[in-house]
Amino acid sequence: MTHSIKPLVLLLVCLAGWGVSMNLHSGEPNPHWAFQPIKKPKVPSNNSPPIDSFVQARLAEANLEIQEEASPRTLLRRLYLDMTGLPPSFEETQAFSKAPDREDTYQKAVESILASPRYGERWAQHWLDLVRYADTHGYEVNTERKNAWPYRDYVIHAFNADKPYNQFVFEQLAGDSTGQDAATGFLVAAPALLPGQIGKDEASKRLARQDALDEIIVSTGETFLGISIGCARCHDHKFDPVSAKDYYAFQAFFAGVEYGNRPLRNQAIEEQKLKDLAKVEQHLKAIEHQLILLEPLASKDASDRSPRRAPIGHLGNVERFESIDARFIRFTVLGTEGNDRHEPCLDELEIFRAGAQSINVAHSSLGVKTSSSGNYSESGIHQLKHINEGLYGNSHSWISNEKAVVGFSLSYLVSRKLTASSGRGIVLVNSRTGFRSSIALKSPTNQANGKPLLAPGTAFLLVAQRMSTFPLPLATG
Repeated sequence: MTHSIKPLVLLLVCLAGWGVSMNLHSGEPNPHWAFQPIKKPKVPSNNSPPIDSFVQARLAEANLEIQEEASPRTLLRRLYLDMTGLPPSFEETQAFSKAPDREDTYQKAVESILASPRYGERWAQHWLDLVRYADTHGYEVNTERKNAWPYRDYVIHAFNADKPYNQFVFEQLAGDSTGQDAATGFLVAAPALLPGQIGKDEASKRLARQDALDEIIVSTGETFLGISIGCARCHDHKFDPVSAKDYYAFQAFFAGVEYGNRPLRNQAIEEQKLKDLAKVEQHLKAIEHQLILLEPLASKDASDRSPRRAPIGHLGNVERFESIDARFIRFTVLGTEGNDRHEPCLDELEIFRAGAQSINVAHSSLGVKTSSSGNYSESGIHQLKHINEGLYGNSHSWISNEKAVVGFSLSYLVSRKLTASSGRGIVLVNSRTGFRSSIALKSPTNQANGKPLLAPGTAFLLVAQRMSTFPLPLATG
């Protein structure tokens, strides 16, 4: 709807301007008062306020006189019933009747009522009646509109906030372009038979769609222009300056409007959701941490192949081992999903130092350098540098150029020994036979040729895993 607001408003202006000056069929100015140019009349001189002057002048033409002044009780009741639909309380009536300065007291009563939420609730009903608002779709099916109420509340708030009328109109036609999504409920407030509610055949569905669009056009024309555009659906309008061509040009502006539900944008609600989500995530992290502590530690014996627990995967991606001084850590995948059909892929690997303060000592910001036994690409989204940069997702992942058992190394340069309590890979692992990790205090060698993988004194971390195609929650340790 956002793309149509400027042409739509332009069409409204054109139709209104045409109606002011031209009769569609005769080419002569239309005599109806609604199509006459606005003129500023001369105020009758009878020493009364302008509105009262016109009333008194009209009464004088009919040989009538203004009624005598109402009593305080009657005046207050009229004010309350007109503005809120409710009578004043006994206490309010008593206080008003005993007030020494009636004019000042009345002015304060008016301001008090205008500031009351009841004012908007009362007067919004007049507008809602004008646009034919209802909580059901109407007609013989009359199904419930469970989410029609945001538009009703928008109108109430608009009256209570004394919203400018031009803004009020704009938001109801294209409020989704200004963050006032609820205001566009105006477009679908009228009764409608939705496609498939009566006839299931295609012809009936197309007719229902045309009827629904017609209701939008009729509501817009009658509400904002005060003319019945709907007659031009079948023929040029016989009285109002609207042709059938105008009708279908008008319909084109609303062709993208559909009846349905969608989330409302509300900054206050969204901010509260983010706060609530942060609390829930913090609570979940605490629970996940407790669950991780229940898992058995990795074995120190490289020859130990006994099943200590299930391999890490999309439901658990944390490996724990006893605290140990380390300069080098190797992490090797022994197989991937689909009988080694895919190259191993790793999203992010993190290693946390033992102690109260949890620090990812494998992060590139600490001077970590990386190397591997083979990379899928040296550019693009699957580079080796993505392995420890702290960014998650497929666009920041690493993929090996090898399959099956992989000799991949990720290294980082350190100036002192590090004590690791847990290694955490934020990964989706499709590991068929599991993985193996090892820790060393000197540079390991390439398993293929026996040569050092890195220059003397350079620490490294050997990792390889396969990422699936869907994201998973961040694990914690």
